[in-house]
Amino acid sequence: MKQITDKAFRGQPGLYEGEPAFLRLMAEQAPDGPALEVGVRHGYSLLLWAQVRQDRGQIIGIDKVSDRRMRQNVARSGLPITLVIGDSATVPLGPSEFAFMFIDGNHRPEGIRADIARFMPMVMPGGVVVFHDYGRRREGPGPVIGVTDAVDEWQDVADWEVLGREQTMLAFRRPQ
Repeated sequence: MKQITDKAFRGQPGLYEGEPAFLRLMAEQAPDGPALEVGVRHGYSLLLWAQVRQDRGQIIGIDKVSDRRMRQNVARSGLPITLVIGDSATVPLGPSEFAFMFIDGNHRPEGIRADIARFMPMVMPGGVVVFHDYGRRREGPGPVIGVTDAVDEWQDVADWEVLGREQTMLAFRRPQ
């Protein structure tokens, strides 16, 4: 299996300098148990953090679209990853509790709020969740990026421990 590094992400859309190492660190710090990524796209971030989660629990990636490159990348990796195709708000999942989550799916206000409502109760005590595109705002035409407002609203009520931030990634640990 080819080791995925920060260098491998140069030129890849969606991740900024420092984010790959931060994501790996957060996945590594999470307790043992199932792990989930919402918004797989081509699978680069999934493969990155899944390397440090091997043999620590089931690894699942959800995406609305079954992308050929995503399927090829996961197959080539040799990692035991289950891909689930469907709307993250409603797609059936096996585990009811997760140790680690990376949320990078629907960035529209209603989409991220639906993911938060569904998935945050599924994070086990001591579990870690990382949100992507926190702090980004869409300028000009195109859909609104609602991650920052939705995460801030959730955190005002949830009051989870902030583990850190790197560029547009913000990580939390669920209280024990």
